[in-house]
Amino acid sequence: MAKLSETELRKSIKEQNMESIYYLYGNEKLLVRHYTNKLTEKIAGKSPSEFSFHVFSGADDIDQIAIAANVLPFMGGKNYVNIKDLDACRLSDTAFAKLLEMLANLPDTTSVVISALTIMPDMSKTKNKKLVAEIARLGVVAELNKIGQAALEKQLASWARKQGATLTEAEAQRLIRYCGTDLSTLQNELEKLCAYAYGREITQEDIEKTVVKNLEARVFDLSKFVLTGQYDKAFGQLDMLFYQKEEPVSILAVLASAYVDMYRVRVAIENGKKTADIAACFDYKRKEFRLTNAQRYAKGLPTAALRESLAALIEVDEKMKSTPCDKQVLLQELIVKLMLLAKKEYDVG
Repeated sequence: MAKLSETELRKSIKEQNMESIYYLYGNEKLLVRHYTNKLTEKIAGKSPSEFSFHVFSGADDIDQIAIAANVLPFMGGKNYVNIKDLDACRLSDTAFAKLLEMLANLPDTTSVVISALTIMPDMSKTKNKKLVAEIARLGVVAELNKIGQAALEKQLASWARKQGATLTEAEAQRLIRYCGTDLSTLQNELEKLCAYAYGREITQEDIEKTVVKNLEARVFDLSKFVLTGQYDKAFGQLDMLFYQKEEPVSILAVLASAYVDMYRVRVAIENGKKTADIAACFDYKRKEFRLTNAQRYAKGLPTAALRESLAALIEVDEKMKSTPCDKQVLLQELIVKLMLLAKKEYDVG
Protein backbone atom coordinates (compact mmCIF):
# COMPACT_ATOMS: atom_id res chain seq x y z
CA MET A 1 0.00 0.00 0.00
CA ALA A 2 1.65 3.21 -1.10
CA LYS A 3 1.90 6.13 -3.48
CA LEU A 4 3.04 4.94 -6.90
CA SER A 5 4.58 6.71 -9.88
CA GLU A 6 3.11 6.21 -13.34
CA THR A 7 5.84 3.66 -14.13
CA GLU A 8 5.21 1.75 -10.90
CA LEU A 9 1.45 1.76 -11.49
CA ARG A 10 1.88 0.44 -15.01
CA LYS A 11 4.17 -2.33 -13.77
CA SER A 12 1.83 -3.36 -10.95
CA ILE A 13 -1.13 -3.63 -13.34
CA LYS A 14 0.92 -5.59 -15.88
CA GLU A 15 2.08 -8.00 -13.18
CA GLN A 16 -1.46 -8.14 -11.75
CA ASN A 17 -0.38 -6.99 -8.29
CA MET A 18 -3.83 -5.58 -7.67
CA GLU A 19 -5.09 -3.70 -4.62
CA SER A 20 -8.64 -3.14 -3.38
CA ILE A 21 -8.58 0.67 -3.54
CA TYR A 22 -7.06 3.07 -6.09
CA TYR A 23 -7.02 6.85 -6.21
CA LEU A 24 -5.90 8.38 -9.53
CA TYR A 25 -5.46 12.11 -10.03
CA GLY A 26 -3.11 14.63 -11.67
CA ASN A 27 -2.94 17.21 -14.45
CA GLU A 28 -2.44 14.73 -17.31
CA LYS A 29 -6.05 13.69 -17.77
CA LEU A 30 -5.30 11.28 -20.62
CA LEU A 31 -3.19 9.19 -18.23
CA VAL A 32 -5.87 9.33 -15.52
CA ARG A 33 -8.44 8.08 -18.02
CA HIS A 34 -6.04 5.49 -19.48
CA TYR A 35 -5.25 3.90 -16.12
CA THR A 36 -8.87 4.07 -14.99
CA ASN A 37 -9.74 2.03 -18.08
CA LYS A 38 -6.83 -0.36 -17.48
CA LEU A 39 -7.91 -0.96 -13.89
CA THR A 40 -11.54 -1.36 -14.92
CA GLU A 41 -10.61 -4.06 -17.43
CA LYS A 42 -8.26 -5.86 -15.02
CA ILE A 43 -10.74 -5.84 -12.14
CA ALA A 44 -14.13 -6.15 -13.84
CA GLY A 45 -13.12 -7.82 -17.09
CA LYS A 46 -13.96 -6.86 -20.66
CA SER A 47 -17.63 -7.86 -20.29
CA PRO A 48 -18.55 -7.12 -16.66
CA SER A 49 -21.82 -8.18 -15.10
CA GLU A 50 -24.23 -5.28 -14.61
CA PHE A 51 -24.97 -6.61 -11.12
CA SER A 52 -21.39 -6.08 -9.91
CA PHE A 53 -20.34 -3.04 -11.96
CA HIS A 54 -21.12 0.38 -10.49
CA VAL A 55 -20.11 3.85 -11.69
CA PHE A 56 -20.79 7.03 -9.72
CA SER A 57 -19.91 10.70 -9.97
CA GLY A 58 -18.47 12.67 -7.06
CA ALA A 59 -21.83 14.37 -6.51
CA ASP A 60 -23.70 11.11 -5.95
CA ASP A 61 -25.09 9.99 -2.60
CA ILE A 62 -22.40 8.38 -0.42
CA ASP A 63 -25.03 6.06 1.04
CA GLN A 64 -25.77 4.67 -2.44
CA ILE A 65 -22.05 4.22 -3.09
CA ALA A 66 -21.70 2.35 0.21
CA ILE A 67 -24.58 0.05 -0.72
CA ALA A 68 -22.94 -0.71 -4.08
CA ALA A 69 -19.61 -1.39 -2.38
CA ASN A 70 -21.21 -4.13 -0.29
CA VAL A 71 -22.87 -5.98 -3.16
CA LEU A 72 -21.72 -9.58 -3.51
CA PRO A 73 -20.35 -10.20 -7.03
CA PHE A 74 -22.58 -12.24 -9.32
CA MET A 75 -21.15 -15.66 -10.23
CA GLY A 76 -17.81 -14.98 -8.51
CA GLY A 77 -15.23 -12.44 -9.63
CA LYS A 78 -15.01 -8.91 -8.21
CA ASN A 79 -17.58 -6.28 -7.35
CA TYR A 80 -16.31 -3.09 -9.03
CA VAL A 81 -17.05 0.49 -7.94
CA ASN A 82 -15.71 3.49 -9.87
CA ILE A 83 -16.19 6.98 -8.37
CA LYS A 84 -15.41 9.71 -10.91
CA ASP A 85 -14.41 13.28 -10.07
CA LEU A 86 -14.71 13.00 -6.31
CA ASP A 87 -13.58 16.19 -4.56
CA ALA A 88 -13.56 15.32 -0.87
CA CYS A 89 -13.58 18.94 0.29
CA ARG A 90 -17.05 19.32 -1.27
CA LEU A 91 -18.47 16.58 0.94
CA SER A 92 -20.19 17.34 4.22
CA ASP A 93 -18.40 16.15 7.35
CA THR A 94 -20.98 13.38 7.71
CA ALA A 95 -20.62 12.20 4.11
CA PHE A 96 -16.83 12.32 4.32
CA ALA A 97 -16.85 10.23 7.50
CA LYS A 98 -19.10 7.66 5.78
CA LEU A 99 -16.73 7.53 2.80
CA LEU A 100 -13.71 6.83 5.00
CA GLU A 101 -15.65 4.19 6.95
CA MET A 102 -16.72 2.50 3.73
CA LEU A 103 -13.15 2.39 2.39
CA ALA A 104 -11.79 1.04 5.68
CA ASN A 105 -14.35 -1.78 5.75
CA LEU A 106 -14.55 -2.95 2.15
CA PRO A 107 -15.43 -6.61 1.60
CA ASP A 108 -12.59 -8.66 0.12
CA THR A 109 -14.75 -9.13 -2.97
CA THR A 110 -14.98 -5.39 -3.76
CA SER A 111 -12.53 -3.08 -5.52
CA VAL A 112 -12.92 0.72 -5.62
CA VAL A 113 -11.27 3.06 -8.13
CA ILE A 114 -11.58 6.80 -7.49
CA SER A 115 -10.45 8.82 -10.53
CA ALA A 116 -10.26 12.59 -11.05
CA LEU A 117 -11.00 12.51 -14.77
CA THR A 118 -11.89 16.17 -15.29
CA ILE A 119 -11.20 17.93 -11.99
CA MET A 120 -8.04 18.87 -10.09
CA PRO A 121 -8.73 18.33 -6.37
CA ASP A 122 -6.94 20.87 -4.20
CA MET A 123 -4.50 18.75 -2.25
CA SER A 124 -3.84 21.55 0.22
CA LYS A 125 -7.38 21.06 1.59
CA THR A 126 -7.69 18.96 4.74
CA LYS A 127 -10.26 16.45 3.47
CA ASN A 128 -8.41 15.75 0.23
CA LYS A 129 -5.13 15.29 2.11
CA LYS A 130 -6.82 12.98 4.60
CA LEU A 131 -8.45 10.93 1.82
CA VAL A 132 -5.14 10.51 -0.01
CA ALA A 133 -3.36 9.49 3.20
CA GLU A 134 -6.06 6.94 4.03
CA ILE A 135 -6.09 5.41 0.55
CA ALA A 136 -2.27 5.30 0.49
CA ARG A 137 -2.54 3.28 3.72
CA LEU A 138 -5.25 0.96 2.43
CA GLY A 139 -4.41 0.75 -1.27
CA VAL A 140 -2.71 2.77 -4.02
CA VAL A 141 -2.52 6.48 -4.80
CA ALA A 142 -1.07 7.59 -8.15
CA GLU A 143 -0.51 11.21 -9.14
CA LEU A 144 -0.37 11.29 -12.95
CA ASN A 145 1.15 14.55 -14.14
CA LYS A 146 2.47 15.84 -17.44
CA ILE A 147 5.76 14.26 -18.44
CA GLY A 148 8.92 16.12 -19.48
CA GLN A 149 9.89 17.03 -23.04
CA ALA A 150 12.29 14.12 -23.60
CA ALA A 151 9.84 11.56 -22.20
CA LEU A 152 7.06 13.06 -24.30
CA GLU A 153 9.13 12.70 -27.48
CA LYS A 154 9.83 9.04 -26.63
CA GLN A 155 6.13 8.45 -25.96
CA LEU A 156 5.19 9.87 -29.37
CA ALA A 157 7.82 7.72 -31.10
CA SER A 158 6.50 4.65 -29.28
CA TRP A 159 2.91 5.40 -30.29
CA ALA A 160 4.02 5.88 -33.90
CA ARG A 161 5.79 2.49 -33.97
CA LYS A 162 2.69 0.75 -32.65
CA GLN A 163 0.69 2.33 -35.48
CA GLY A 164 3.07 1.29 -38.25
CA ALA A 165 5.10 4.47 -38.74
CA THR A 166 8.41 5.95 -37.61
CA LEU A 167 8.77 9.31 -35.88
CA THR A 168 12.22 10.87 -35.46
CA GLU A 169 13.19 13.07 -32.52
CA ALA A 170 13.22 16.17 -34.74
CA GLU A 171 9.71 15.55 -36.07
CA ALA A 172 8.42 14.67 -32.59
CA GLN A 173 9.68 18.08 -31.47
CA ARG A 174 7.95 19.70 -34.45
CA LEU A 175 4.68 17.97 -33.60
CA ILE A 176 4.89 19.24 -30.01
CA ARG A 177 5.63 22.77 -31.24
CA TYR A 178 2.58 22.70 -33.50
CA CYS A 179 0.12 21.00 -31.16
CA GLY A 180 1.29 21.81 -27.64
CA THR A 181 1.86 19.28 -24.88
CA ASP A 182 -1.65 17.96 -24.24
CA LEU A 183 -1.43 14.18 -24.68
CA SER A 184 -4.99 13.81 -25.99
CA THR A 185 -4.38 16.36 -28.75
CA LEU A 186 -1.01 14.85 -29.64
CA GLN A 187 -2.48 11.35 -29.75
CA ASN A 188 -5.26 12.44 -32.11
CA GLU A 189 -2.88 14.27 -34.46
CA LEU A 190 -0.40 11.38 -34.42
CA GLU A 191 -3.13 8.91 -35.38
CA LYS A 192 -3.82 11.00 -38.49
CA LEU A 193 -0.11 11.18 -39.29
CA CYS A 194 0.42 7.44 -38.90
CA ALA A 195 -2.53 6.67 -41.16
CA TYR A 196 -1.12 9.09 -43.75
CA ALA A 197 2.47 7.81 -43.49
CA TYR A 198 1.78 4.14 -42.75
CA GLY A 199 4.81 1.91 -43.26
CA ARG A 200 7.38 4.70 -43.48
CA GLU A 201 9.01 7.58 -41.64
CA ILE A 202 6.88 10.63 -40.86
CA THR A 203 8.40 13.67 -42.56
CA GLN A 204 8.20 17.42 -42.03
CA GLU A 205 6.06 17.63 -45.16
CA ASP A 206 3.59 15.10 -43.69
CA ILE A 207 3.26 17.18 -40.53
CA GLU A 208 2.81 20.41 -42.48
CA LYS A 209 0.07 18.81 -44.59
CA THR A 210 -1.96 17.02 -41.94
CA VAL A 211 -1.46 18.56 -38.50
CA VAL A 212 -3.74 21.31 -37.20
CA LYS A 213 -1.53 23.90 -35.52
CA ASN A 214 -2.66 25.38 -32.23
CA LEU A 215 -2.88 29.13 -31.68
CA GLU A 216 0.58 29.30 -30.11
CA ALA A 217 2.21 27.66 -33.13
CA ARG A 218 0.37 29.89 -35.61
CA VAL A 219 1.28 33.06 -33.72
CA PHE A 220 4.88 31.84 -33.46
CA ASP A 221 4.92 31.68 -37.26
CA LEU A 222 3.66 35.27 -37.26
CA SER A 223 6.46 36.41 -34.93
CA LYS A 224 9.01 34.55 -37.06
CA PHE A 225 7.84 36.39 -40.19
CA VAL A 226 7.98 39.72 -38.32
CA LEU A 227 11.52 39.13 -37.06
CA THR A 228 12.82 37.98 -40.44
CA GLY A 229 11.25 40.90 -42.30
CA GLN A 230 8.79 38.82 -44.36
CA TYR A 231 6.08 41.49 -44.62
CA ASP A 232 3.69 39.65 -46.96
CA LYS A 233 3.85 36.40 -44.99
CA ALA A 234 3.37 38.23 -41.68
CA PHE A 235 0.18 39.92 -42.82
CA GLY A 236 -1.00 36.79 -44.61
CA GLN A 237 -0.66 34.89 -41.34
CA LEU A 238 -2.43 37.65 -39.40
CA ASP A 239 -5.29 37.69 -41.92
CA MET A 240 -5.58 33.91 -41.60
CA LEU A 241 -5.83 34.21 -37.80
CA PHE A 242 -8.61 36.78 -38.19
CA TYR A 243 -10.36 34.53 -40.73
CA GLN A 244 -10.18 31.64 -38.25
CA LYS A 245 -11.99 33.85 -35.69
CA GLU A 246 -9.09 34.02 -33.27
CA GLU A 247 -9.57 36.84 -30.76
CA PRO A 248 -7.11 39.75 -31.18
CA VAL A 249 -6.52 39.78 -27.41
CA SER A 250 -5.50 36.11 -27.54
CA ILE A 251 -3.24 36.68 -30.53
CA LEU A 252 -1.59 39.60 -28.74
CA ALA A 253 -1.06 37.54 -25.57
CA VAL A 254 0.74 34.76 -27.44
CA LEU A 255 2.76 37.24 -29.52
CA ALA A 256 3.82 39.05 -26.34
CA SER A 257 4.88 35.75 -24.74
CA ALA A 258 7.18 35.09 -27.73
CA TYR A 259 8.88 38.46 -27.19
CA VAL A 260 9.11 37.84 -23.43
CA ASP A 261 10.83 34.52 -24.20
CA MET A 262 13.34 36.31 -26.43
CA TYR A 263 14.02 38.99 -23.85
CA ARG A 264 14.55 36.42 -21.09
CA VAL A 265 16.99 34.51 -23.28
CA ARG A 266 18.85 37.70 -24.18
CA VAL A 267 19.19 38.87 -20.56
CA ALA A 268 20.31 35.39 -19.49
CA ILE A 269 23.00 35.23 -22.18
CA GLU A 270 24.22 38.75 -21.37
CA ASN A 271 24.65 37.62 -17.76
CA GLY A 272 26.51 34.42 -18.61
CA LYS A 273 23.54 32.12 -18.09
CA LYS A 274 22.07 29.34 -20.24
CA THR A 275 18.54 28.56 -21.38
CA ALA A 276 18.43 25.79 -18.78
CA ASP A 277 18.79 28.46 -16.10
CA ILE A 278 15.71 30.26 -17.47
CA ALA A 279 13.71 27.03 -17.50
CA ALA A 280 14.61 26.54 -13.84
CA CYS A 281 13.30 29.99 -12.91
CA PHE A 282 10.11 30.06 -14.99
CA ASP A 283 7.45 27.54 -16.02
CA TYR A 284 8.90 26.02 -19.21
CA LYS A 285 8.33 22.36 -18.39
CA ARG A 286 7.49 20.58 -21.67
CA LYS A 287 7.87 23.97 -23.39
CA GLU A 288 11.66 24.08 -23.57
CA PHE A 289 11.43 24.40 -27.36
CA ARG A 290 10.14 27.94 -26.85
CA LEU A 291 13.50 28.96 -25.42
CA THR A 292 15.35 27.28 -28.28
CA ASN A 293 13.20 29.15 -30.80
CA ALA A 294 13.63 32.41 -28.88
CA GLN A 295 17.40 32.07 -28.93
CA ARG A 296 17.40 31.38 -32.67
CA TYR A 297 15.18 34.26 -33.76
CA ALA A 298 16.44 36.88 -31.30
CA LYS A 299 20.06 36.33 -32.32
CA GLY A 300 20.26 39.29 -34.71
CA LEU A 301 17.98 41.59 -32.74
CA PRO A 302 19.64 44.05 -30.34
CA THR A 303 18.45 44.23 -26.76
CA ALA A 304 17.23 47.80 -27.33
CA ALA A 305 14.92 46.57 -30.10
CA LEU A 306 13.50 43.90 -27.80
CA ARG A 307 12.82 46.49 -25.10
CA GLU A 308 11.09 48.85 -27.55
CA SER A 309 9.07 45.95 -28.95
CA LEU A 310 7.92 44.92 -25.47
CA ALA A 311 6.91 48.52 -24.77
CA ALA A 312 4.87 48.56 -27.99
CA LEU A 313 3.17 45.29 -27.03
CA ILE A 314 2.30 46.63 -23.57
CA GLU A 315 0.89 49.83 -25.07
CA VAL A 316 -1.42 47.93 -27.43
CA ASP A 317 -2.48 45.56 -24.64
CA GLU A 318 -3.52 48.53 -22.49
CA LYS A 319 -5.45 50.12 -25.37
CA MET A 320 -7.30 46.89 -26.14
CA LYS A 321 -8.34 46.44 -22.53
CA SER A 322 -9.16 50.03 -21.58
CA THR A 323 -10.62 51.86 -24.60
CA PRO A 324 -13.22 51.16 -27.31
CA CYS A 325 -11.22 50.40 -30.45
CA ASP A 326 -10.93 48.22 -33.53
CA LYS A 327 -8.67 45.52 -32.10
CA GLN A 328 -7.82 44.06 -35.51
CA VAL A 329 -6.58 47.44 -36.75
CA LEU A 330 -4.52 47.85 -33.57
CA LEU A 331 -2.86 44.50 -34.21
CA GLN A 332 -2.13 45.38 -37.82
CA GLU A 333 -0.52 48.65 -36.74
CA LEU A 334 1.48 46.78 -34.09
CA ILE A 335 2.87 44.33 -36.66
CA VAL A 336 4.05 47.24 -38.81
CA LYS A 337 5.71 48.88 -35.79
CA LEU A 338 7.44 45.66 -34.71
CA MET A 339 8.80 45.12 -38.21
CA LEU A 340 10.06 48.71 -38.43
CA LEU A 341 11.74 48.40 -35.03
CA ALA A 342 13.49 45.21 -36.09
CA LYS A 343 14.62 46.73 -39.40
CA LYS A 344 15.77 49.97 -37.79
CA GLU A 345 17.92 48.15 -35.27
CA TYR A 346 19.36 45.80 -37.90
CA ASP A 347 20.42 48.77 -39.99
CA VAL A 348 22.06 50.43 -37.00
CA GLY A 349 23.95 47.42 -35.78
